[in-house]
Amino acid sequence: MRLLFHRTYNILLSFTKLLSLLHYKKEAEKSHHFSYKFGQETFYLIKITVYYT
Repeated sequence: MRLLFHRTYNILLSFTKLLSLLHYKKEAEKSHHFSYKFGQETFYLIKITVYYT
């Protein structure tokens, strides 16, 4: 029997970096994301839970 651990990361991404992570679309849809606007650029705070054994 393997124990399943998880850790939650809060990642602050700029819009350009968010565009480069579009292949993680499934994980991004399952996570909670909020947008913040700093000056001219919008940042996205993405909460990702990583499961590992």
